Amino acid sequence: WAALALHRLSKHARLGDRVDLEAKLNFLMQSWDASKFHWPKHHAAMLATARKYGYSFDTIDPSLEIAMMLPAFHHIAPRPGMRQVNNSQASKCLRVTHLVKTTGDLLDITNRLHTTLHEYSPECECDCCQQDRDALGCASPHVCARAAEARLNQIDTKW
Repeated sequence: WAALALHRLSKHARLGDRVDLEAKLNFLMQSWDASKFHWPKHHAAMLATARKYGYSFDTIDPSLEIAMMLPAFHHIAPRPGMRQVNNSQASKCLRVTHLVKTTGDLLDITNRLHTTLHEYSPECECDCCQQDRDALGCASPHVCARAAEARLNQIDTKW
C-alpha cells in the first residue's frame, strides 16, 4: 500500500518545484514536495506527522548499494553550494531515452567515459555510444554521458 500511496502522491508536485513526470519517483527521498491540497484524507495524518517531526532520509555512512538505489534527479543530498540541473535537455534525454532512474544508472552511463575506446567527441563510435544511437535513438550519447557525470558531481560526496 505504501508504494501505491507514493505513486498517487507523486502525481501532485508543488507547482514551484518544476518536476518532470519521469523524474517523480518518491517525494520522501527527493528534493521536491507533494502539494498538501491533493493528499487523500487517509494519508494526510501520516504525512503531517512525518513533517511535524522532521522526517528525513539520512545515515552516517550509507552503503554503496543504498547510494546507487537513490533517485538520480531531485536528489535529497545536493552538494552544498551547487545548483542541481534536473531539467536540461540532456537530463530529459537521460530520463526519457536512457530510462535513468537511479544514481546507479547514472554511474553505468558514465563508465564509458573512462574506457580507452571512448572518444571525447559527439561522433564517438565506441560500442556503448553506437548502441545508444542505434537501440535507444539518442542523438548525442557522449553529451548524455557527460551530463550523467555532471549530475553525479552535483550530489554530496557522502552519497
